[in-house]
Amino acid sequence: YPQPPYYAGGYPQPGGYPAAGGYAQPGGYPAAGGYPQPGMAMPTMPVRFSDDGIGDGSPLQSSDWDDRKVRHTFIRKVYAIISLQLLVTVGIIAVFTFVSPVRSFVQRNVAIYYASYAVFVVTYLVLACCQGPR
Repeated sequence: YPQPPYYAGGYPQPGGYPAAGGYAQPGGYPAAGGYPQPGMAMPTMPVRFSDDGIGDGSPLQSSDWDDRKVRHTFIRKVYAIISLQLLVTVGIIAVFTFVSPVRSFVQRNVAIYYASYAVFVVTYLVLACCQGPR
């Protein structure tokens, strides 16, 4: 087969890289100090502006979130709220499962059972579709 036009000078020789000085460095190497350092780091929280200046006395300054104790306290509060919600849910389920009069009442009156589904669906749709109640 003939050589393609973009390889008119022939294919590269086997053996890898060209000899020293083969590739030209555009712009040369960086100065002895290395590459320039990047600018100021982005803050972790948005900067709040006030009349006195930037972020003066703000309860949510970026340095506050850098503190490990504040982050751990926040995580502890979130887990406490989630645990409380799960505990209330388990308590309600336990009443309908283990208290015989309540269980038999719901089994006799099936309308209450289906009404609970209707309340759930309506509440779910209102929260999903309407921004105000959220």
